[in-house]
Order: sequence, then C-alpha cells, then structure tokens
Amino acid sequence: PGPMANVNLQQMIANKQNPARIEYMHPWLEPILRETYGMIVYQEQVIQIASRIAGFSLAEADLLRRAMGKKIADLMVDNEEKFIAGAVKNGIKSSIAEDIFKKLVPFAGYGFNKSHAAAYAALANQTAYLKCHHPLEFMIASLNSELNNTNRLWILILESRRMGLEVLPPDINLSDFEFKKEVSGIRYGLGALKNLGRPIVQSIVSERERGPFRSFFDFQSRAKGLNKKSIESLIKADTFKTFEPDIGKLLSIFQSKDVHGGTQAGLFDSVAEPGNGIEQTPQQDRTNFEKEAFGFYFTEHPLNRYVEEFNALGLKPISQLSTVENGEIITIGGILNTKKIKRDKNGRNYAIVNLADLESAIAVFIFSD
Repeated sequence: PGPMANVNLQQMIANKQNPARIEYMHPWLEPILRETYGMIVYQEQVIQIASRIAGFSLAEADLLRRAMGKKIADLMVDNEEKFIAGAVKNGIKSSIAEDIFKKLVPFAGYGFNKSHAAAYAALANQTAYLKCHHPLEFMIASLNSELNNTNRLWILILESRRMGLEVLPPDINLSDFEFKKEVSGIRYGLGALKNLGRPIVQSIVSERERGPFRSFFDFQSRAKGLNKKSIESLIKADTFKTFEPDIGKLLSIFQSKDVHGGTQAGLFDSVAEPGNGIEQTPQQDRTNFEKEAFGFYFTEHPLNRYVEEFNALGLKPISQLSTVENGEIITIGGILNTKKIKRDKNGRNYAIVNLADLESAIAVFIFSD
C-alpha cells in the first residue's frame, strides 16, 4: 500500500497470509479490492470506489483522487459531502460512507496507477534477486550509479559493510575512475572523491599503464594536468598511503613545494619508503582530511563512540525522517557540519545548520525565538 505506515504493511501481510482476516466495509468493495487483499493500493481502485459507492463518473472520481492527493481543504469538504450524499442515494448508510471516504484519503495521496506499480514491482523483484545472489556485483553497480551523489554513496557503503562486503580505500596504484571488483572486496573509485573529474582520473590511469607510481614525487613528475585541489584531495583521501602513511607530512611537502615553486632540497628524503613512515598527524586531523576528500567519514565516523548514547536517548535517525507523520515531535542528534546566519525580510536573524548523524544529514532551520 502507498502509505507505508507500519499498520498498513502489517495488515496487508496478515491478509495475504490468512485471507479469512480480510474485511470489507461494504460488499461492493470486494470485487475492487479482492486482488490486493482488501487494501487500497492502486489509483484506479480509488476511482472505482468513488464511482461504485458514490455514483461519481470516472472523470469526477479522478478529480476527487487529485483533490485528495493534494489535500486541498475546500475541495475535500465539498467532495466528502458529495461522496456521502451519493452513497446514501445508493442505499449505503452515511456512517459507512464517511468511513470509506476517510479510508480513501491517505491512499489517494500515495498510490500509483496500476501499470506504474507493476513496473516498480517487477524492477524491485529483479534487483532483490541480484542483491541476494550477486551481492558484490550489485553493490558495485549501485555505487557507480551514484558516483556524484555523496549522500547516497555513504548509504550504499554502509549497506555494503552491513552485508559483509569490504569497501577498500582508494589507492593511487589500484583504483580506477569507478568502483571495481577485487578479490577481497570493492575498491573505491577515484571519481567518487572531491575535485576529481573523469579527465583527471583517466590521465592518472593512462600514465599508470606505463608502470605503477613508485613514490609521491614519481607521481607528481609523471601525472599531468592535475590542479592543486585535485592533488590535495588525493593526499587527504590517503591514496598515497603505501609511499607515506602520514597525510599531514605529505600535505606539508606538497604545499611547501607549491608555495616556493619547483622541487626543494630534501624533498626526495622527505618521502618515507613504503611501510617505514611513522604516523604523526593527529587522528582528528586525519578524520577532517577524510571528510573533505570523501564528503563523509569513510574510515571511522566520530559518532561511532556515541552509539549507546544515541540508543539510550531514543534519537531518530535522520535517514528515517521520511517515515515521520506530519506534526509528530521527534529528537535528532549529530555533528554540526555547517552554519549559516541569515536575515528574514523583517530583519530577524535565523540560522540554517547542517546536522549529520551516522547515516545521513539534514538542514535544520533555527529561528530567533
């Protein structure tokens, strides 16, 4: 059913498993709702009910459905009165007609037409099969379809990990533009990092075909057409980890070279041999660098240490806000990412803050009162 409140879903499942539980508010509803276990699912059913119960023409019934979907108050009142009057004229009690109308309202706003619903159902079955039987390939395809959507990427990475699939970090010698399959999991695509478009990554991959990069300096001398932001993004994403595990050290080398121009004395000595570097950059800085490069916390989310508090406080996950009823009071929590102070037309200040929890983020408006 369109309105995905738990009570509707549970009732439909129960009705499907035990048809004896199906109840119709009026016998005339049975031929219309029998195929969907007594539940209103399709827009055509809303139209059929209005026509059969209240005597609406099909055109009038469709206008009723649209008014219900848009929740136009004046039209709703007029249509309800007309619906009940038509039902009474057909010999149906006004109380039953009123109940039927109230049942129609939420479904009219969320229902698909039958052909649309059938197409979605077919696609849902196909993708569910692929996700179950070919999970690695399915998640790679899903990640690549959302390459430029940071919020969706994070959700899909969390889902991959939940499924037991390892998402391997980006590596300057192993990553391609898109996510790809490796023996031990999914290799992160360079194209999903900030400030790295397809031409830049393709130039890196093409140069790498001549032989893997042997050091950060070797990379700089061979990779062409990269701007400062692109290289900084690669450093902050720890793609040079096999050459130098200290991100802060590598950044300082690159930025110092960038400021002074050309290669400084000691640059060759500054880059550690693979595996010999000693990490000196504080973890908080590494976490912030990661957030800048990925758009989210790829390795470890700072809120992981507060999961028990989130659960104890009963905080609502931001990713689940679409299921909240209008007017319901909820509490959310997370990290304050950004804050903008603005002024309305009456001269009053208000703030727009971006709040992120473990799975998603949302803009929150905070007014002066």
